[in-house]
Parts: sequence; structure tokens; C-alpha cells
Amino acid sequence: MPGQIKDLLSRIADYVELDDFVRRMRQMPLRGHLFYLSIFLIVGYFAVAARIVSYQPGELVDKNEKEPISKTVKEETDREVQPDPPSQTATIQDFSTSVENPGASVSSDVLVAPYPLGVSPYEKGKAEEGKGNFDAACKLFRDGAAQKDAKSINGLGACYFNGWGGVPDYRKAIDHFHAAAEMGWYKATANLAYAYKQGLGVPRDIDRASRLLKQVKKPIREAATRGDKWAQNLFGAMHNEGLGVPADPAEAVKWFREAANLGLASAQYNLGWAHGNGDGVPLSYVRAHMWFSIAASNGHRGGELGKDTFEGLMDAAQLAEAQELARKWIEGHQN
Repeated sequence: MPGQIKDLLSRIADYVELDDFVRRMRQMPLRGHLFYLSIFLIVGYFAVAARIVSYQPGELVDKNEKEPISKTVKEETDREVQPDPPSQTATIQDFSTSVENPGASVSSDVLVAPYPLGVSPYEKGKAEEGKGNFDAACKLFRDGAAQKDAKSINGLGACYFNGWGGVPDYRKAIDHFHAAAEMGWYKATANLAYAYKQGLGVPRDIDRASRLLKQVKKPIREAATRGDKWAQNLFGAMHNEGLGVPADPAEAVKWFREAANLGLASAQYNLGWAHGNGDGVPLSYVRAHMWFSIAASNGHRGGELGKDTFEGLMDAAQLAEAQELARKWIEGHQN
């Protein structure tokens, strides 16, 4: 033990250059060694403690830690909330919730005093949104929201959700969706369900998303039956995911196809994955590529990625067939 302590003090001397002191320490009895060693330990403790306290928040950072990835909502030509780009194992696009989809048929449940068509702030906002003038659209939605118009409140929520005119603010979006949903606007309830399913602005809660969609499945089904492509795609996604309704992939494909034939890019994208995964239809890479091509031509960003995914799984003849099918479909559905 005395030898170990003397060796330790010799090493300390190499660093602090206290040779004379250490030589005297070597001549001391063990009790003296222990006394001075305790002094060194006490001084060292307070020095370390002082250093730790001097750190400011954020100073101790793992250099390998990545910055958090901010969640964004992609904007499509039909102004829908889209999921992340697909992978080969991706599932049907989540709801394809058109948070405010231009061209959606007007619901019969007027929640405030009616305006002449095209005169209300909401209708004007929808017109500006359809042109891609999002700042003007959001200003008009804000004007309508001030008049307690549920559709305008939902539209303003869409502005926050999509980050139109800035960055997404999911918390404000959720507040507006809640307010419009409480006023009875079913699309706001569907938007809340999407937020809970994705965990955007609220904790992710699939069960709650399912309960919310179950509450509004009747008006969604009615709107889908009337030809509302937004509702058709949503109703298809509900059946595909088993949210608010029993899971039924074939029924999902039926509604996706209705909306896709009306030109909804996200429904076309969903059909691509249905064929690519064999969900509700026979597995067909050719048909999957065809629908991804159509969706891409309609401005859907995921469509290009879907095409790339399946091109690597097809031979030249299959690829040529898929491209020809897509070309004919596009030509046959041009206005």
C-alpha cells in the first residue's frame, strides 16, 4: 500500500512538477501520505464540481446527435395532405385527407346564414386556393372564420396544417379543426382523425382516429355517393385501413377507382399501391406502374417514387405495357 501511494504521488509530480515536495513525501510515514492524499482528493472534487456547474444548457451536446427532422405536409395540385414518400412496402396513402380540396361538392348542411354562391369568404377562398393563391385564400378563410363559418374555420386550419404562407403550425390547425368539428362540419372531424393517425399536433392515437371517423362515416358515405372525390378517396382509405368501418380492401379499391377516374391524384396513387401490394385486386406491377404514372402526371410527388420503385421489378415488355396503358388513360381523360 505505501508503495502504491508513493508511486501515485510520483506520477502527480510528473504533471505538477513538485519534485521537492514528493521527495519529502517519500520520507514521511504512511499517516502523512494519507493526509496529503485526502487534500488532493478534496481539492480535485471541488475543481470537478465547479467545472460541471459552469456548463450552460446545451453545452454538453453529443456531436453525433442528429437535428430533429421537422414534420412537413406536402402540397399537391389537389391540395391534399400527403404522407412521406413511399417505399416498396408502403401502404395505402393515409386517408389522402384533402384538408381543403378544391372541387369538393358543397355539403348540404349549411352551418351559418347562407351566402350567394361565390360571394362568401369561404367560396372566394376556395377559388383562390384552386389557383394556388394560398395567401389570398387564407386571408379569406380568416375573414369567414371571424363570422363563425365552420367551413372557413376548417379552411383556416388547413392553412396552418399545410404551412401555406409559412411553416406548418399543427397546434393551431388542431384548434381550428376542433372548433369546426364542434360546429358539425364533418370534414373537420376527418381532418382531426388524420392528425391523430399521423401524430401531427396531437399524440398519435389510432383508436381515437377510428372513433372520430366512425362518428362521421354517414356524411362521408353520402358525399362519396354524390360524387365527391375527396369523400370517395377518404371512404376508400377508411375501408383499406379498417378505420371507422370494417377493413375491406376490395371496397377500398372500388372507392379509390371512383375518385381516381374523377382525377384525384392521391386516389390514383392509392390505386398504384393497391395493385403493387395485391390489396383488393390481383397483384400487378404493370397496373401499379400505370397508376403511379398517372398520379405523377397529375402532380403527385409520390407517383414518381412509386414508378421508380416498380420499374426495378419489371422487364422491358412490362414497362412498355404500363407506359402505354398510362398514356391511353391520360389521353382518354383529358378535358
